[in-house]
Amino acid sequence: MVWLLSLILQALVQNLETLTTIVENTDGTFTYTDEDGGTTVIDVTNLETLTSIALNADDTNIDYTDEDGVVTQLDLQL
Repeated sequence: MVWLLSLILQALVQNLETLTTIVENTDGTFTYTDEDGGTTVIDVTNLETLTSIALNADDTNIDYTDEDGVVTQLDLQL
């Protein structure tokens, strides 16, 4: 009985199983391949933002620079 149940479960899993992949390309895009072999390229290059945070030279402020280049100083002496 256990052997029969094992075979039935294996068949169910194989019937429902799909194979898809997502691969990172070298140009900032990803290629998604669906279970039928169709591909879709996903471009994420414009989604990246660049921000930074650093201790100011005065050693009392932290400078936060947002993705638009706007600097906000955070006072550490509060």
